[in-house]
Amino acid sequence: AMNIFGSTHASYTNRATLGFNANAAGDEGFVIGSSYGDDTEDFYIYDLYDNTARLMIDTSGNVGIGNASPDYLCEISAESTDAILTITTYDDDAGDHSQLILRTADGTEGGEGLVEDNDILGMISFQGWTNAFKEGAAIVARAAATPASGNDMPCDLEFWTTPDGSATALQRM
Repeated sequence: AMNIFGSTHASYTNRATLGFNANAAGDEGFVIGSSYGDDTEDFYIYDLYDNTARLMIDTSGNVGIGNASPDYLCEISAESTDAILTITTYDDDAGDHSQLILRTADGTEGGEGLVEDNDILGMISFQGWTNAFKEGAAIVARAAATPASGNDMPCDLEFWTTPDGSATALQRM
């Protein structure tokens, strides 16, 4: 069954939801809606079975998967299980494969400019919780010089780790 709900509650005047298999008790089904919290203008998919937001798009354009208040453009969270992002390709052609591409350009979208010497092209950060998330290690791709031509992209790959008792990562390779 599909149900369309509006709200007459004063603090939810902009709230609208569309329920899928949502029962009257509100403990079964899924809800797609806007204004997840008081005075918000976000979009969400809520799982009534598990009483949790599965997808959230906030007014800044941040997307949360398993996270009702994403801090970044795309944040994937899991509680009591592994948070795994999987990219899979199925193809019999040896040239087809899965990729993760991290790109950097100076300038703006549509007005891209050359990266310069020492610009970070991409980074993978490994973090753990102390009193906040702290970086324990990182892999950094850094421009080794300003590119000289349209086909030139000099790059160094750096490995950083944080020693015990320190809050600062050191370049190890």
